[in-house]
Amino acid sequence: MNLLSPQNKSVILFFLFAGVAIIVSLILLVLAITFFPITIGLFFIVKYTPIRHTFVKIYHQIYDYLFYQSEKPRKILWGFIYDFMCAYFPLNKWRAMNYGYAILNENGRILNNLDEQQEEERFCLQLYHMVATNCLKLKDLQGKRVLEVGSGRGGGLHYIHSSLKPEYCVGVDYSQNQVDFCKTTYGSSQKLQYMQGDAENLTNLNIQSFDLIINVESSHCYGNFQRFVQEVTKLLNTGGLFVITDFRAAQEIKQFEQDLQSTGLKLENKVDITINVLQALKLDEKRKQQWMTRHCGIIFRKFFSKFSGVQSSRIFQEFSERKTLYLIYALRKV
Repeated sequence: MNLLSPQNKSVILFFLFAGVAIIVSLILLVLAITFFPITIGLFFIVKYTPIRHTFVKIYHQIYDYLFYQSEKPRKILWGFIYDFMCAYFPLNKWRAMNYGYAILNENGRILNNLDEQQEEERFCLQLYHMVATNCLKLKDLQGKRVLEVGSGRGGGLHYIHSSLKPEYCVGVDYSQNQVDFCKTTYGSSQKLQYMQGDAENLTNLNIQSFDLIINVESSHCYGNFQRFVQEVTKLLNTGGLFVITDFRAAQEIKQFEQDLQSTGLKLENKVDITINVLQALKLDEKRKQQWMTRHCGIIFRKFFSKFSGVQSSRIFQEFSERKTLYLIYALRKV
């Protein structure tokens, strides 16, 4: 038994983190009891006066900086989160990780050829289908070499491999736990491979160039997005396509688009799918809630509710108010 396997390391790191959090909480509790009158006063001020909004705003600013704007901290934080989730949920029923895509009708379906396993994650796979086909402009990927950066638990790339029939697929992910999960779940094939790697240092992997490079709801985790685009450009064949989908705060979209085109890639397609993502989140809510009740311990349920974008989450609200937008971009190397 390998006590220092990636899975065990993640669990050990989690419990160390949890232990520190408990100690800090106990210290804060002691301070709260020691200064009880002041604590009660602060509680009522924060809870029932306008200053509460200031506290919430400051909290959100700190959270957004750490998880979406910083360079090294967010890379470390997201890496830890995904490593831990894969160790905590080794189930092969959870294979795709994104907010999903649905058309605006009562069932939201665009795919009719899903098997029973895929049907459970229909909306997540539909987002992959939209990205891989450049918003349905391509019928299949025969003869194409495909790279997914940020392949996660591998279900999206496996769907592309089995349904769109490319010549060769490679999935690269920062989390070793997730790469191990993919190798165990999908087996070994010369036409579908998964490897551990850094999105900001792809050329270090010694992989050949590709006709299509995709990136699905992953780039917000990268410390240096512009460096990632540079790496993608190096690995893309002339005439090849880079298709990326992700969310950004509305005020960040202009800089995001400038970074995408900073290496000379030509913007070919841009589609705002925020409303389709919202529809998918609504239609997938019941399944996610049941899944969390069945598989997620109560101590983690609040975090995973936020992570999965249920209707009570902040991200769902920001999509609804269009403070945060979800888009697909297709860029060609000329």
